[in-house]
Amino acid sequence: MAIAGLGLGGATTAAAQADDDWEFAEDAARSLTVAAVRYDSGHAVIAQCANGQLRVLLAGLPATTETSRRLTATRSGGATDTQSWTMDEGGSLTSTFLPARDARFLRAGGGLRLRSAPGDSAPINAAFDLPAQSANLDRVLTACGYPLV
Repeated sequence: MAIAGLGLGGATTAAAQADDDWEFAEDAARSLTVAAVRYDSGHAVIAQCANGQLRVLLAGLPATTETSRRLTATRSGGATDTQSWTMDEGGSLTSTFLPARDARFLRAGGGLRLRSAPGDSAPINAAFDLPAQSANLDRVLTACGYPLV
């Protein structure tokens, strides 16, 4: 994961910046821009633009042998979205199928709950407190040429 190579790999705080925004790092030589929110639990929400390719990732979820997951995402304001995620080979890092749309869903900040369908073989019920500000997440979307709305 590119985040470690950009200096975001050391601390384990929910939002390391005092202005309650996503952590941000950029490596112009590698055409890489990253915004992340990390939690003491080991979970992380990461948006990355690498060589014009946008990815939104969730790290630290329970490992599974499934190759894809459908999750219901609910923001604290009540907005919900059904999202499709693909699992990495280890089964603990997920990447969304629709990164720009799902990144924009995260921009609102506040509480975010992700739940798998009832009866799922490897259930997910995770809650994240996202930063109130999204300027650094916006920088990643913009770096990949995506609109903010």
